[in-house]
Amino acid sequence: VMRMKAGDKDGDKSRKDTIRIVVIDNDDIVCSAICSDLEKDDRFEAIGVNPDKEAALERVKREQPHVILLDLMWNNQLRGGWNLLPEISKDCPHTAVIIVSARAELADVSEAWRKGIAGYVPKRQWQEELTEAILAVSKGGSFFSPSVGKRVWKPSKETESLNPREREAYYLSVRDLSSQAI
Repeated sequence: VMRMKAGDKDGDKSRKDTIRIVVIDNDDIVCSAICSDLEKDDRFEAIGVNPDKEAALERVKREQPHVILLDLMWNNQLRGGWNLLPEISKDCPHTAVIIVSARAELADVSEAWRKGIAGYVPKRQWQEELTEAILAVSKGGSFFSPSVGKRVWKPSKETESLNPREREAYYLSVRDLSSQAI
């Protein structure tokens, strides 16, 4: 377990003012890199956990984070991350989950959307998008990386009847923009 605590330069930033984040990833290097990056921002407190299911759930229960960054694949088992979701939802119903995965297949992104996941960021883009995603979901919004959001919102039989502006609004809703902004 890696604990990275960010604070302001004066050291007077209270835990109450920070967004608590638990990073669950089976790759130590990725987990450390994400925590280190988040540590640079005084709005965040990041705790890294390698995904032993019981240890991860115990840590999540104890920390009651605002946000969980969850990898889908653990030790080459695709369902690893998905298998934690029911227990996370039960134990921490107000915690937002962002999938941070090397997988960005349409089926995974669509399943995340259907399961009420607050966000989805491909690992190859976490450095550019993770801060924005965390800030959005910590305020009750959602954030699906544009690269994966387009996969979910590709025109389909359900959206064929929408005019171009309606389709654009449908896609922009992934970015959690207000109806006025859309």
